[in-house]
Amino acid sequence: MAIPQSIVPLSPDPGPAPARLGILTRWLRNAMVVGLIISAAIHLSGIGIAGGIGIGGFGSGGVGAGGSAPPPVDFAVVPEVELTALAGTSILDSVPTPDVGTLDPDQARMDAMPSPGIGDPNAGLGDSASGELTIGGGSALSDGDGLGIGTGAGAGGGGASFFGVEAAGSRFAYIIDMSASMNWDGKIDVLRSELARSIEAMTEQNEFVVVLFSDMANIMGDRAQWVSASDAGKKWARRTIAALRPDGGTNPVPGFIAALQTRPRPDAIYFMTDGEFADPDGVAAEVNALNNQLKIPVHCLCFVTPASEPVMRKIANASGGSYTFIPKK
Repeated sequence: MAIPQSIVPLSPDPGPAPARLGILTRWLRNAMVVGLIISAAIHLSGIGIAGGIGIGGFGSGGVGAGGSAPPPVDFAVVPEVELTALAGTSILDSVPTPDVGTLDPDQARMDAMPSPGIGDPNAGLGDSASGELTIGGGSALSDGDGLGIGTGAGAGGGGASFFGVEAAGSRFAYIIDMSASMNWDGKIDVLRSELARSIEAMTEQNEFVVVLFSDMANIMGDRAQWVSASDAGKKWARRTIAALRPDGGTNPVPGFIAALQTRPRPDAIYFMTDGEFADPDGVAAEVNALNNQLKIPVHCLCFVTPASEPVMRKIANASGGSYTFIPKK
């Protein structure tokens, strides 16, 4: 039986080819979007599961095993400014400085104190006796001449002798007139010889210092400290004494100031002059005042000229020393 044409199903009209292509493109685009969404969901789920295993310990008491939830993880946020500062900081900068305590003030002063010296053994070898007066004292340390460390107070020693005048002790200061008049009649040559002989006769336990006075006072060789009477010290003394050159006036007071300020103080002083002082009474009063408390014996020698005998006797008597006149040979 024939089916009426009016009820026969008709296939939809696919339309033109361009329309079909547009429909296919939209379908593919929609499929890609859906696929991306599904893929993102899967990846996010995987990340969450991995994080739970790493942080909470899934499978060993974590949430996956019925355990308690893992503790929250705290994250520190460091500002960019602090990160920049940390990047330029050495790890050593963060190491604390150890506390060594407070140094004892006396020890600090000792540590800051420079090591004492006795100067250049060739100093003062020019035409003049030496440089400006340097007040100082104490035992002298070894230098290029090997003069060595001086002996302590109360050390033995066989005493000293100067122009035949004996003195007891271990440290001896010579206060020697080096005024221009010492150039006359060969007096400086006699003095050089006797001073060198006096030091040469000392033992190694002895110490000496030579103060030269004219208008002012100078330490022989610029040494304001004790020199040991060792072989090296004696050699230095002979060389330096040979270079002494008299000049100027006659004022012994600065020489006594220098000699009495040495540390330790001398056991005895030899005081020699060949002339008369401008103010004899003033010289005696000042010297005796300087030595009033110390009472160091002063052995006074008038050399060739007895003009200063009254002053020299006053100084010798006040100190418990001696007076001697040394005539011209």
